[in-house]
Amino acid sequence: MLKPITIDTSDHIELRRNGCVYVDKTAYFHRLATRLDASRFFIARPRRFGKSLMMKTFKALFEGRRELFDGLAMTGHLQDRLKVDESAIAALEQVMAKCYDLPYRARNLPIWIVGLNFDRKSCQLPDAQAKKAE
Repeated sequence: MLKPITIDTSDHIELRRNGCVYVDKTAYFHRLATRLDASRFFIARPRRFGKSLMMKTFKALFEGRRELFDGLAMTGHLQDRLKVDESAIAALEQVMAKCYDLPYRARNLPIWIVGLNFDRKSCQLPDAQAKKAE
């Protein structure tokens, strides 16, 4: 049986729970979220071209809604690295305590450890802290 195609929703949760067709672009989300050479992104797309769906997908990602990403490209990149509704300092301390930077040290490039606070109510990143790895 074919999966239903919906044109009237921009809600990632609804699409995944109802088994609707969802074009998996989460591999791009991982590349966007892990870019260390940019501090802000401007994402321009035409009307009715998925901007709201993309933001709601990011929201679900930062809320740690792992069940919504089963079988998608992003699944392999999900780890318990997110701090939601806490502080950027707490996130930074967690990253440093769990030594998430170790796999990247062999590249002999400068490493910046970044802690972000994702505010669930506003869907914003109101606080960020960065520290150069020693």
